Amino acid sequence: MTTNLTGMSAMQHFLRLSANNDMSTPQDNLNRKAQWDWTTDGTGKDQINLVWQRTLVVSYNTNIDLGLVNSLFNVFGSLTNFARVKSIYAKASSTNSNGVIICNSVSARFLGPLSASCIVDQNGGFMVTSPSSKGWAVVSGTNSTLRISNDGTVSGSNASVDFIMTGCSS
Repeated sequence: MTTNLTGMSAMQHFLRLSANNDMSTPQDNLNRKAQWDWTTDGTGKDQINLVWQRTLVVSYNTNIDLGLVNSLFNVFGSLTNFARVKSIYAKASSTNSNGVIICNSVSARFLGPLSASCIVDQNGGFMVTSPSSKGWAVVSGTNSTLRISNDGTVSGSNASVDFIMTGCSS
């Protein structure tokens, strides 16, 4: 089966700050959108050829280790061997009692753009992109495992997170 991968990643802030005073209602509007277009299926600048997505349910006091090389299969059953990661998206469920920790300590851990772990609270989100041709390198056995952990805030509670990762096979 031949597949073709194109699309876009985006994030947006729309904020309105207003105040009332005797003479007027001053207002400040902020509308910022960042969008990255993945123009063609490939491995260069603004290109991706791999996507992996799942809703992960992380049990209390457990981890899910995602092997970025030789262990993740896409929705079509094809192996996704990441040589470079171009984007990471994580959205924790609004029904969670606990948050999730991304990149928690593990041997051969993949940190990508992070220098430490990142906590995604209940109903919170996290997104990073690197549209350059470099992305974030993945080297098997060196930095090829991404750990997702339950933060353990509420004893016995699972944490659910929608997780999407895009990248390149070479």
